[in-house]
Amino acid sequence: FSHNLSYRHRRHQRLLAPSSPHCRHRAQPASSRFWMLGCALESREAVFAALSFSAASGSLLIINKLCIHAIPAPSFIATIQFAVCTLFCLFLRTSGLAAVDGFEREKVRPYIAYTGMFVCTIYCNMKALQNSNVETLIVFRACCPIVVSLLDYLFLGRELPSARSFASLLLLVAGATSYVLTDAQWKLSGLRAYGWVGAYFCILSVEMAYGKHIVG
Repeated sequence: FSHNLSYRHRRHQRLLAPSSPHCRHRAQPASSRFWMLGCALESREAVFAALSFSAASGSLLIINKLCIHAIPAPSFIATIQFAVCTLFCLFLRTSGLAAVDGFEREKVRPYIAYTGMFVCTIYCNMKALQNSNVETLIVFRACCPIVVSLLDYLFLGRELPSARSFASLLLLVAGATSYVLTDAQWKLSGLRAYGWVGAYFCILSVEMAYGKHIVG
């Protein structure tokens, strides 16, 4: 989309760019508006994708909590979910409704470790929902960008967060700390109350950073 947009932008500039400097000055606002419109469309798509992911992720937590409450078997529920996802991908491939890649060695090899970490996070997620509430899991998941930003800097060669982003991360830490100090489970059991959710937090943070690495 960005490649087509830049091509259209250059073509639009060539069509509107006349020979005289006065006319060229008058043509700039139209091309600038075209470029701004493209940026606005890209931003709108990014916002829609983020909101859709948040809605799906939040609803999945609640549904999993209800399923575990009805059937206290986290491994069985996770296995059923994996099976349904696999069958749905096969249906999309055979029906031609979506392009699904086949198994290729150069693609499968880097995803083996990622798949293992993903399965571990799902299992820890289920066990955390079984032994704690949804709010605790949401708080720990919201703190994952703190660790991911450090892993990006240490292993992926990315810059550290800006001052504004760092202040936002500190706000996340303060909110998570306030939640833990006021949580009834923490007062009753201490660190044992956050065993599964702590494992989920650690594995998920590494999984996110590794996922960014293998997708480039």
